[in-house]
Amino acid sequence: MAVQRQTEGFMIFRPSEVSPETLFH
Repeated sequence: MAVQRQTEGFMIFRPSEVSPETLFH
């Protein structure tokens, strides 16, 4: 469950650096 929390934080911490395409792949 900690992994899911980290993923959410990553998306919220750098939404501009991480593109939606990268998350989908």
